[in-house]
Amino acid sequence: MTRRRCLRALALVAILLLGPVWPAVLASDAYDDRRVHVGARLFRAMLAADVGLEQKVAADGSLHILIYGENDDSIEAASELIGSGDGGGSLKGHALQLEGLSGVPETPGPVLGVFLANPPDDALLDELIAWGIREHAIVYSPFEGHVERGALGGVAIEAKVRPYINRQTMMAAGVELKPFFLKVSKVLE
Repeated sequence: MTRRRCLRALALVAILLLGPVWPAVLASDAYDDRRVHVGARLFRAMLAADVGLEQKVAADGSLHILIYGENDDSIEAASELIGSGDGGGSLKGHALQLEGLSGVPETPGPVLGVFLANPPDDALLDELIAWGIREHAIVYSPFEGHVERGALGGVAIEAKVRPYINRQTMMAAGVELKPFFLKVSKVLE
């Protein structure tokens, strides 16, 4: 068998073996992308519902929001979604200062929230949740299982899409959300 035929045979075997896996990988990525897209809108709504929002305004009058991502593309895409809401680049009359994040924040000054554009590994997720509690910031993850693990907010996709809140984390972080926002949310007790 020639080298060329060998390579063709190997390529065919790879296609046959990996063929059934690719649709699941693509579907998973598309599903996570949709959750991030919907989550960004709900994240803005949750930030606006934070009763203590005015105490989290930076000295320059802006609201500092961090976006965790595995790469610049995911951070930029999430930044565009979060910054392009009804108020554009502002929330409650305050400019949004969006900053990328690759680990636990070391940012001085008040931070309103952290949005997870990609799912971090378990250890980093735990560190981000602990940081959010310590800093009284909303740590928001649109990914399945993260609210149950302790993220303050996320997305509940059931018969309808609605915000998902971890009440224990919210209380530990000292974050207070408007009653109407809690009323329309799924709340993990």
